[in-house]
Amino acid sequence: MSARRLVRTHRRGLGAANALGDDRLKTLWTFTIWMGALGLTYVAVRAVMGQVAKGVEQTGSALCPGLISGIPTGAPSITLYKPVAAAWGSGYGMRVLRGVANCHNGQDFSAASGTEIHVAGSGTVTKVWTDDLNGNAIFIDHGGGWGTGYAHMVTPAFVGVGARVYTGQVIGKVGSTGNSTGPHLHLSVFYRGQAVDPKLVVRDALASPAIA
Repeated sequence: MSARRLVRTHRRGLGAANALGDDRLKTLWTFTIWMGALGLTYVAVRAVMGQVAKGVEQTGSALCPGLISGIPTGAPSITLYKPVAAAWGSGYGMRVLRGVANCHNGQDFSAASGTEIHVAGSGTVTKVWTDDLNGNAIFIDHGGGWGTGYAHMVTPAFVGVGARVYTGQVIGKVGSTGNSTGPHLHLSVFYRGQAVDPKLVVRDALASPAIA
């Protein structure tokens, strides 16, 4: 695409974004995907962020490709517990991060660096890794197709692949490694590889051996 055409497309995009009506969130998401195909991802989102920021936080998974709003059919029941002594933060679904709308496949808990991270439920460690997105992270298989991931830890996990861990066991500490805006724990819940909203299966009680 030529630079001149790119500018014209950009201007049309801003005009369309500014004209969004009551259904602007759904329209905005569709329009953003279209703009992304032209190499202008999120320009429309930035143009109307002031109008939709509050609404975006409430849209959940409805506007996020690949995310579902409930528990998958046929999934066995599971009870997990909050992995850190902290309030629920940025949740599952569409959200605004650094002024840009994006899809969040888990639940954040804001806590001071060094806060202990507890296993949400008993299981087996299947992966321990570090990358630019998750920072220091760990994945635990709880059986029955369920698993949990813990990201942005200050140091690598305290346990290794193959270790059996138990509800409430400390596996690491909160940090801000990877793509992070500050110290917090990112908790993801998966059923057979499909991300599930943690609030559907995680109780608002700190994980501890006493409640296992």
